[in-house]
Amino acid sequence: MTAATAVPAPTKLAARGVRIGYRTREGRQVRTVTVVDGIDLDVRDGEFLAVVGPSGCGKTTFMTAITGLLPLMDGGFELDGHAITGPGPDRAMVFQAANLLPWRTVRANIAYGLEVLGRSRAERTARVDELLALVGLADFADHYPHQLSGGMQQRANLARALAVEAGLLLLDEPFAALDAQTREHMQGELTRIWAARRTTSILVTHSISEAVFLADRVVVFGPRPARVREIVPIDLPRPRRLAVKHSPRFRELEQTVWNLIESEREQR
Repeated sequence: MTAATAVPAPTKLAARGVRIGYRTREGRQVRTVTVVDGIDLDVRDGEFLAVVGPSGCGKTTFMTAITGLLPLMDGGFELDGHAITGPGPDRAMVFQAANLLPWRTVRANIAYGLEVLGRSRAERTARVDELLALVGLADFADHYPHQLSGGMQQRANLARALAVEAGLLLLDEPFAALDAQTREHMQGELTRIWAARRTTSILVTHSISEAVFLADRVVVFGPRPARVREIVPIDLPRPRRLAVKHSPRFRELEQTVWNLIESEREQR
């Protein structure tokens, strides 16, 4: 009798033949510059996916296109089986800069999206209280952004994105502006917060260590124009603690991703 095979989770986001570019004029000549070239990718429901690749390869362009803010040259995205044709409340994005509204308290910043969606005061209060506890900011609910550390601002930023209960969370280098120690701490916080919600998440990062620590799979893009070079499954058990970064398996996975990126550079 054989052991039961785990059934893969259904696809949450599908990218099919996605091509993204822009036009540039050189004198009288107009040419098209391709940034992302023919990406096919499935993101599973409840998965944490990380995207890495050489600097300038098109990672953030690909992420921004998922929001619906960039036109595609070819191909398309489907979220829960429906074509993405523009921005929508089913996606939430966390940027490198927290961009909290300085005149609003932490509580009011987190509630902002719920206000836009027309949720009742009682619903907003309950949801915000829940998220304040989740991200560890309950004691700072009435503080203003300038009274918070960089890491605390990003926790508030993350809570604001989670508040609207979007089906897909997009994280574009969310910890890049933080010092090394705070960044490590925030990686631990993010994996804890993600485990509590299991929101399907896509992270773009330059840090291979960060990608391996947080992700279920790491997608490696080649140099511009971006194509999927390889997808590396991350078989580190969950829940994960930062100490796992010192394990031989973590270092092996980190080296695998590093080698894939470097092999692309050497072939250019």
